[in-house]
Amino acid sequence: MPESQPETMTEDTENLTETINQSLSNVSLSKIMSQKQTVSIVIPPLDDLVKWSRSLESSQGIRFVLVETMARIRTLDARVAELTHLRQNYAAQVYDIETNCESAQFGGAEQEVVCAINEGITVALRLTVDCPLVPGSVYISELFGVGGWEEEKLAALKKVVEERRCKGPVEVMEVMVKEIRRRRHEEGWAI
Repeated sequence: MPESQPETMTEDTENLTETINQSLSNVSLSKIMSQKQTVSIVIPPLDDLVKWSRSLESSQGIRFVLVETMARIRTLDARVAELTHLRQNYAAQVYDIETNCESAQFGGAEQEVVCAINEGITVALRLTVDCPLVPGSVYISELFGVGGWEEEKLAALKKVVEERRCKGPVEVMEVMVKEIRRRRHEEGWAI
């Protein structure tokens, strides 16, 4: 590895931080900057499952709790893999949405991911509790372009992603990058 590369990486990180600073609200930025560099997800309490199982026969209640618990673990395992892949390919920060939200009581809290791509776009994605296993379980909550992006172009990108009903943040980012390249080639988008 050339010795100048760490300086470039530091410079790239500083440029990304500057882009994010310009694009996001202060609250979002403070949450992003306070994140750890590892991806970890905690299995939420199973109180809701136990409560629901009480209305079933004993053996059916136990089966219900086991099946639902395994489904939650599979979802969380898939999410960790998805977020790890995302962070390997894109500048991304992950943070939990307030733990007292309603979704936290039904299998896990939602998360938000903020990604930046080389084309000068910063995207805030909301991951629902079923992400990345169910189509449409991730959506764009905020989309910002820096360096001359027009609102119409950003709206067009968002519409393409929404129509695609992506399962996870990696798919969203891949769709967005492909769409930018396609429109640059076919429609002459200047970025």
